[in-house]
Amino acid sequence: MKSIGQTPAILLIVIGLFISQSLQATTNYCSNSTARHFIRVEVGNLGQAQLDTAMPAQVKITTSALNSAWVFVREQQHTSSIGFNFQYTNVDLESIDAMTNGHLHTWDFPLEGRLSSTGSELFYDITPAISVSSNALKNPELIDADGLQLNLGMVYKKNISLESAWLAGFRSDYRFGPYKAYPVVGVCMQPARDWDLQLAVPDFSILKRFNRGLSLELFAEPVGNQWHVFSKDLTRESDFGYNAIAIGLSAQWHISASINVGVVIENQTNRRLSFVLDDNTLIEVKAESSTGMILKGEVLF
Repeated sequence: MKSIGQTPAILLIVIGLFISQSLQATTNYCSNSTARHFIRVEVGNLGQAQLDTAMPAQVKITTSALNSAWVFVREQQHTSSIGFNFQYTNVDLESIDAMTNGHLHTWDFPLEGRLSSTGSELFYDITPAISVSSNALKNPELIDADGLQLNLGMVYKKNISLESAWLAGFRSDYRFGPYKAYPVVGVCMQPARDWDLQLAVPDFSILKRFNRGLSLELFAEPVGNQWHVFSKDLTRESDFGYNAIAIGLSAQWHISASINVGVVIENQTNRRLSFVLDDNTLIEVKAESSTGMILKGEVLF
């Protein structure tokens, strides 16, 4: 985390690779679904958990999001879409006087695509974003390079057989803490028609489809971000970070060809927060594991 008032002119880099237009819970590289226009909404919460501070303190997190995409290239060997995503995260800290109010916003504008050739695919993502506290949005003159992010990612998938493929690529983001680039490696397997296995690191998932549009997905993945935040009087600035490992079960129901709904039961472990207190002290704390629920709805057209 940067010190108070420091404003380096370096763009932060984050990734948000999600090519599949579905309600699957984890980042998916193995899906062969057709790209479609969509609008998706979701709301979620994590139960209150204790922080490992000297004095008793708790944290509770709620989120809401609006995601959308418009496919402007739909060719046999190339699909590409542009989108607009908004996520609001409320980090409610009890018995702690943080410098910021914990109302955190991320706006991003993804350009995502897939290039296909015989037996292989290349996924790419270029997403400029803004991640700041709510008072920065009310005072946009405060937003500078510290609040900007450039989402980037690339993953190559090569078929081994009709039922399996290997994949390799990279991501650069804050899902493991401070910004870092790391590899994405794994295999895709379809042992039966209604099963999809993404045995990959760091995004793992097992999907089972049932009759009448129902499906279940078991997943595990790192989650997190960093926001540039301001004090209530706008005179001080710092960074707020959150990271965890999410393990959960997602249920999806494809009501029709154009309407999907879903619910996710998720447990987050290895939770870490870093932020500045109101007295300008930088702290890094751990939080107990917490379980929560996410509700999702999507319209495709």
